[in-house]
Amino acid sequence: MADRTVHAAMGTSELVRYDRSGKWYLEHATGRQLLTLQSAAQAALDLRRIGGVIYHGKPGGLQFDAAVRRLDGSADASLGAAPTTTNPPPGEHTGDQQ
Repeated sequence: MADRTVHAAMGTSELVRYDRSGKWYLEHATGRQLLTLQSAAQAALDLRRIGGVIYHGKPGGLQFDAAVRRLDGSADASLGAAPTTTNPPPGEHTGDQQ
């Protein structure tokens, strides 16, 4: 099982959770930033706002998924927006490293 799971992505930016440490990072080509769970959920919504994708249902992401839904709930209700997340096709952008 991989230690790193991608929960959101846009271009070369990935929002990841390291399973052993339980820490969240926003990783770019030039470095990474440590995030709290709440700031990770907000960062995922920010990535989606600029065309990124949020991956719900990933291992270790139960609290993250709930935090994203809480932050995004009022926007979805007021705008009638489509669901905010998708799972990637098999083998595409999973972020799992063997």
